[in-house]
Amino acid sequence: MSPAIPTSPRSNNEESKVWIKGTRKGLSIALGEGDWNELLRELDMCLDQADAFFRGSQVHLNTGKRDLSQTELRELIDTLLKHDIKL
Repeated sequence: MSPAIPTSPRSNNEESKVWIKGTRKGLSIALGEGDWNELLRELDMCLDQADAFFRGSQVHLNTGKRDLSQTELRELIDTLLKHDIKL
C-alpha cells in the first residue's frame, strides 16, 4: 500500500486537505476538515493537473468525520464525473 500524498503543493504554513492514496483496491480520496467549497476546488484542481491519469478510474471516498448532505454528495459526484471518475 502506498502512502497518502497531498493532492497539490502547499506552502509550509498551509496543509493540503485533500489526499489521494493508492490501495490494493484502487484509488482512495480522503477529504480533510474545512470549508466544503474549498475542498471541492482543491480536489478539482488536483484532478485537472493529472487528468489523463485519473480519467476512467473508480475511487473510494473517505470523508472522515464529515457527514455529507445530499447536496454535497451530488457536488462531489459532479466534480468526479467532470473528470470521468466514478465513485
